[in-house]
Parts: sequence; C-alpha cells; structure tokens
Amino acid sequence: MFRADEGDGASLRRLCSQAECLRTRLRERLDNGDLSSAIKIAEKSVENNCIVALLAMVQCVDRDFNDDFRPIASSSPDDAANASILNDMADVALLALTDLYMIGEAYLKRNGWYPIDQSSSVAGGIMYEHHESGETSEEPIVDDNMSWQLKLMLSIPILIEPGIVNGQVVW
Repeated sequence: MFRADEGDGASLRRLCSQAECLRTRLRERLDNGDLSSAIKIAEKSVENNCIVALLAMVQCVDRDFNDDFRPIASSSPDDAANASILNDMADVALLALTDLYMIGEAYLKRNGWYPIDQSSSVAGGIMYEHHESGETSEEPIVDDNMSWQLKLMLSIPILIEPGIVNGQVVW
C-alpha cells in the first residue's frame, strides 16, 4: 500500500500521471469508436499488473465509513499537504479503474450482454442479461476467446467496493 511517508510528492504525482495517461489513451480510442484498440491497450495494461497498482492507489487513503467512505481529514498542515496528493492520486486511480471496467462492459454490450439492476436479489456482483436469449449471468461467456484480462476488468466493481470489519474500512 502507498503511504505519504514512503514516497515524495514527485513520485506520487508520477503515479498519478501514469494513471491519467492510461485514461487518456483509453478515452481517445473509445471516442473514435475503436473498441478493439481500447481493448488491446486495456488488456496489455492489466497484463502488466496495472489493476494491482491502481487498487493500491485507491486504498492508500484512510476513509471514514460513517461519512460515505470520504477521506479522513488530517489535523496537521504537513499531513494535510500529503493527504491532498494522496486523495488526488486515489481519485485518478479510481477513474482509471472505472475506465477499464467500461472497456469490458463495452465488449459485453457489443456481444449482446447488458448490465441489469439486480441489487435487491444479488449482493456484490453486477448481473448481465443477453438481449436475445434473456439469459442472465454475473459472468457471461461471450466466446472461448474472452481473455482473462477482460474477465478481470469485469470484476473491478467488486474489487473497488469497500467493506467494514470491526469498525475499519477493508478492501
């Protein structure tokens, strides 16, 4: 896990910049209607363990479970400056993870699978329904060629959902 005392602001900003770069590359491809290129970039990034790094960036911020998981404010000015950098980094990482998930979801949609709201009967996962067959699944099988990277990208909503154990936020 990243901590403010384990790195300087420049290192943290560099991580933030890398996450922003990934987001830009993905968004450019999607905005141009080039889902295949976006998938290739996303799969290569996932293959290079970006999800682990991005999750660590999101989780580096102490959060208050009584206040919608907002970051806990720091009392000292020095800690507040570091907390601001960490909060920015966590926000960018969360956005990058969301973009990666959206690539996976776009792949499913292209193959007839759409997310449906099953929150009242399914805890944790996203349910998908095939528009022709009506089949529902948390893990739709598109074809035998669906990569492990795409499957992992579709698990991101579960990975970024915090929980509470003994009054502590856990991931």
